[in-house]
Formats: sequence, structure tokens, C-alpha cells
Amino acid sequence: MKGIDIAKWNPISDYAAVSRQVNFAIIKVINKSCNEDGLFSTHLKGCRDNNIPIFGVYNYSYAESIDKAKSDARAVISVLRKHNLNTIVWLDIEETEIANRLKRSLILLIDAYRLEIESAGYKFGIYTGLSYYNTFLKPYIDKLNDIPFWIARYPSSSPMTVAQNPNPSKKPIVPNMVGWQYTSKGQVKGIKGNVDISEWYGYEAVNKPTEKVYPTLRKGDQNEYVRAWQTFLNLNGYDVGKAGADGMFGKDTEKAVYKYQKDHPECGTPDGIIGPKTWASIL
Repeated sequence: MKGIDIAKWNPISDYAAVSRQVNFAIIKVINKSCNEDGLFSTHLKGCRDNNIPIFGVYNYSYAESIDKAKSDARAVISVLRKHNLNTIVWLDIEETEIANRLKRSLILLIDAYRLEIESAGYKFGIYTGLSYYNTFLKPYIDKLNDIPFWIARYPSSSPMTVAQNPNPSKKPIVPNMVGWQYTSKGQVKGIKGNVDISEWYGYEAVNKPTEKVYPTLRKGDQNEYVRAWQTFLNLNGYDVGKAGADGMFGKDTEKAVYKYQKDHPECGTPDGIIGPKTWASIL
């Protein structure tokens, strides 16, 4: 399959013509200021009205801290909810200077962004160039091997107009590589100027809501789900202790969960563990 990724610098005059030439589109969702991309709404409507499948949205990241990664992800989620769009979110990471400064912490930043996206019920993937991947991500692939990758690799000067296998051996150049962007200078009737074009390997558009499975939480766990529950419990009069919403499931949080369960029979037998029934009580 062949598809395009589009942003405010890709004005489209004829979405119907585009729909006859490509199989899908991926749309830039927010800008550097975390505001909705200038043509996101227009591109989304044009794709929807002309039956161009949406294979995701992408967010070019400048984040250098976990807090910034989280706030960026929340900005993306806000736009997706505003437009009632359930699709995969591609984290576009290309800034080599940032990666050099972050070093191993880059993986923690990716994890934080991913958790925000997946906790909100959306799928997550990574877009980057092959050189960036080999330098900064490949050494930690054991921590990323369940993430779909969309990889860019093409000449920097002369345009590559016809897809060529990115690896002559025909083996995946990146584990879980679902798409390969092979040019930034593609030509598609109906689009003014150059446009990125990618070859895809069967990864389906995610346009239908997916069933969200929430993790069982118990004493000793430490993550954003725990933090969310601690915030909820405190706001509803169940004290989680002096540490507050620190994301660490300790004995005080366990006691608070137990008290909450006692007051809410729909949770089942109180045990201080946040399982399916306790989750269901707030969803």
C-alpha cells in the first residue's frame, strides 16, 4: 500500500483526486506550541469525506523531559477527543542533539509518552529515520520490541519516486517495521508541492474504538495508573497518606483502596487490590 503524511505545509485542493492515488493518510496533529496543526481539521474532514483511511496522526517531538513528553501526549489526546478520532499516535523523534543530551533517558521519555497515549485508549508507534534508529534506539530495542515502527530512509538530494526495497536481503531493517517513508519529494495530484510518501506492509487503519484493558494494581506497583487512582481516592475522601499521588502503591494506598471497596459493593470482596471490578466501578 502507498500513503502520504500531511501537515499545514501540504495544502490540498482536491481530496477526491488524492483518494484515487493513495491508500491512506497520516496527519500531523499538533505543532511545536502544542496547538492543533493549522490544517489538521481541514485534512481530517477532507480524508473522511473522501474515504481516505487514516493510518494515524503524528507528533514531532522536541521534548527533553518526562513532564514535557507527558504534556505533549495530553495535547495530542485532547485533539483526538475533540475530533472523535480513534487512531494510532506516531511519536516522531528526529532531534539528534536532544537524543545526545538525553542518552539512555530517551527511552524513559518514550515510555512516559507511550503510557499517556495508551492509558487514554489509543495505540502508539514510533516514526524516525533509519540513522536515528540505529544510533539512539537500536541499543535498547529489547525495551521497544513491541512497538510498531514507521521508518524514513531516502536520498537527501535527488528524489526517490519509486519505492525500492529498503533492504536487499528482504529482511526487516527494524523489528516491527510496518511502514517505510521512501521519499519527501513525492508528487500527488491535488496536493500543492512535494509530499512525503510511504510504502506500508499491511498495518490497518485504527478507526474503531478498541476495548481498553486496565491493569490489575496492587501493593508494590509503581506507574501512572497508580497515580491516577491515588488522585481519585484523595479527591473522594480516601486518604492515601502523606506522600500523596506519588504513583507508588504502598500500604497507605492499599488501605485507601480497601476502604473504597467496602463503600462500593460493586467492587466485590474488599482486598485492597484494584482489579476489573474495582476499575469498572469508576468507568
